[in-house]
Amino acid sequence: MAKEDIAKIRADIDAIDAEPLEARFEGAHDAFVAVVEDRVEGTGRDEALVASRFAGPRLRLSMTFVTSVFTVIVCALVAWHSWQFVSIEREFESEAFTGMPAWIMQIVIPFAFAVMGLRYGAYAVGDVMRLVRGEAPRT
Repeated sequence: MAKEDIAKIRADIDAIDAEPLEARFEGAHDAFVAVVEDRVEGTGRDEALVASRFAGPRLRLSMTFVTSVFTVIVCALVAWHSWQFVSIEREFESEAFTGMPAWIMQIVIPFAFAVMGLRYGAYAVGDVMRLVRGEAPRT
C-alpha cells in the first residue's frame, strides 16, 4: 500500500480516538498505529508487537528469549512425533506414488523442525549472552 493509504488509516484511527481519554492512552495509540503501518507496509518487524513498544530493552530481550525457548520446545515436539510417524510409515512400507516409499517424502518434516529448533536454540543462547553482557536485543 502507498503512503497515502497509511495516512488515511492514521486519520481514521485519530478520528475514532478523538475522545478525552486519548491523552491517557497516547502510547498505546502510537503502538497500534505502528502495528497497522508495519502490517500495511509488509515489514512485519518484531518491534511491531504492542508489548515490545512499552518494554525496555532488557525486558524485550527477556521476551525474545522466552519466545525462542518456547519455539525450541514446540519444534522439538513436532520433530520427535513426526519422526515417530515416519518410522511407522517405513515399518508398514506405505507407498506415496509410483511405488516410491512414503517415508522418503515425509522425512523432510522431522528434519526441518529439528533444524528450526537448532536455529531458535542458537537464538536463545545468544539472547542469554546478550542479557549477561547487557547488550541490546537482536533485531
